[in-house]
Amino acid sequence: MHLESAVDGERVPAVRALLAARSAVMRKMLFGAFAEGQRRVVTVSEMQGATIKAVIEYCYTDQVEMLCQPPASASDAAALVALAVAADFFGLPALVTLCCNAVKEAVSKAAAWACVGFDAISEVAYSVVSIRALANHCLEVIRHKAPSALLDEIDGRAGVT
Repeated sequence: MHLESAVDGERVPAVRALLAARSAVMRKMLFGAFAEGQRRVVTVSEMQGATIKAVIEYCYTDQVEMLCQPPASASDAAALVALAVAADFFGLPALVTLCCNAVKEAVSKAAAWACVGFDAISEVAYSVVSIRALANHCLEVIRHKAPSALLDEIDGRAGVT
């Protein structure tokens, strides 16, 4: 089977039974009464192919490569937030926590990441407690950091691009 991103059309191969073993949401989706259970290609809306790949990687290995190093760009930080949201959608709370912790760590090293993190979070509904807590953490950093210092970081001193 494959999971396909409705956003960018990327198809990611996956083992149905492995995904179902790791996630109750996927188990219901792939083996329940849902239409996805009968399909060889399951389309996932509102997720990039890279996010789907990372979810599958986590389901197979309990690790995700993008979590092994701090984000190097704004798109990397946004990808971590997107992965946290996807992990929440698929019922993978440990992955949500790992992603939120990675963003918090990046924010602790360069406050400008708080702007990037909050911006990415504000684009999605964040009902899960840890994502809401991450949004609040980013806001607190933004509130307590002088605007000029944030702008200096964004302009390149902290490597934010």
